[in-house]
Amino acid sequence: MFFLYREKELYSIFYDENNEQFIKVIHKKRNNWIYMALFLLLLYGSQYIKVVFPYENSSYIKVLLLLVVGLLAFFIAKFYFKNYYELENFRVMEYSNSGVRGLMEDAKKQSKKRMADST
Repeated sequence: MFFLYREKELYSIFYDENNEQFIKVIHKKRNNWIYMALFLLLLYGSQYIKVVFPYENSSYIKVLLLLVVGLLAFFIAKFYFKNYYELENFRVMEYSNSGVRGLMEDAKKQSKKRMADST
């Protein structure tokens, strides 16, 4: 399944390659204060990493830290994904050929706008 299009903070459309169908998933209402608190915790807590890991020259500690950070990032992304979309309330979309063409044009415009905004 891969992402195609997002309509503001209302819904996203994905394409499921296995079943060859479009799926519309509604976005959940978000509490932004949780993300702000997590950001502030990481921002101010990062200065204490040297206290926790004083062994700067140890390769084993660096590899272990890399693995821990990678696993932590994976689980945070998974948590964010589950809390961003209402996965239990998805809807299979039926499109005609012209409807699919319109959806693809909208997705292409959105992708170009994102690319222009990121540069």
